[in-house]
Amino acid sequence: MKIIVALGLLFSSLGFALTLPIPPHATSDADVCPDFSGTWKGTCTDASGKTTQDTQTFTQQGCDTLASSNLSFNIGGTKTTIDSYGAGASMTSSMTAKWTDDKKGLDLAMIGLFVGPSSTTAYHYQGQVRGDGKKLNFQLNTEDGKLLYGCLYEKL
Repeated sequence: MKIIVALGLLFSSLGFALTLPIPPHATSDADVCPDFSGTWKGTCTDASGKTTQDTQTFTQQGCDTLASSNLSFNIGGTKTTIDSYGAGASMTSSMTAKWTDDKKGLDLAMIGLFVGPSSTTAYHYQGQVRGDGKKLNFQLNTEDGKLLYGCLYEKL
C-alpha cells in the first residue's frame, strides 16, 4: 500500500546518459529506455520528513510495462483499478505512465476517488522515476508540487 500511495506508487532528477548499446530488455533502437528491473533498496521520505527503509523488486517488459509486487504500469497507457474495503468504502484510481521526452525516466500521473461511509476524497498526484542503472530516484508530488513521498534506491 505504501508504494501505491507513494507511486499510487514510482519515483526528481538523477539523470543518466544512454550511450550504451541497446539494453537487453529493448527489442529495437525505438525501444531504448532505462531498465528499471531488479531489486532496489533505499530510503524513503514522506511529506512530514519521516524516513523509512524500503526494498522493491521490479520486472520490466521492454519499454511497455513495469511492475512490482503491488503495482504495475502500462507505459504509454492508463490503468484503472477499483478496490473495495467493506463497510461502504472503496477507492477508484487511474494511473498513467509515459516516458519522459528524453526517454531517461517515467512521468507518472495518478488521480483517484476514495468513497467512505461518511466522506469522499479526491486526489491528484504527479511523479517521476529516474535512474542510471545503479541508483533509482522516485518522487511523488501533490498537484501543487509539494512532496508527498520520495525514495532514493540503490540496485542490489
